[in-house]
Amino acid sequence: MFMAFFSWWYGAGWRRQGMLVSEQLAQLLDTFSFRLLLKTLFSPFRQISAGSVGGPLGVQLQAWFDRTISRFIGAMVRLFVMVAGAVVIILSILVGIFRIGLWPLLPTLPLFVLVVWLAGGFTW
Repeated sequence: MFMAFFSWWYGAGWRRQGMLVSEQLAQLLDTFSFRLLLKTLFSPFRQISAGSVGGPLGVQLQAWFDRTISRFIGAMVRLFVMVAGAVVIILSILVGIFRIGLWPLLPTLPLFVLVVWLAGGFTW
């Protein structure tokens, strides 16, 4: 029984943890979609009708200013999302490395706690 547990823990279980970390990273990369954010960085922000405008010069100038402001707001929002996404992805990578590195040590944790407790390390 113990051999089967340790065989799974250090074999299929460890591989599964690596796959879970990899899948989470892939989902975060898809969620933040940096390629799409970069491609649309200076696209107008939430303007369905941002096409060309005909009419007098004043109307055309007003439409140009509207599109320019909308592009600036869109760039700021997309840059913020990219920075937030980068932070989340970096933290996810660090947590994943910690998780995969800690996995082989977890079966020894009860023994470690027992030794520390017997040595008087816990004073509660």
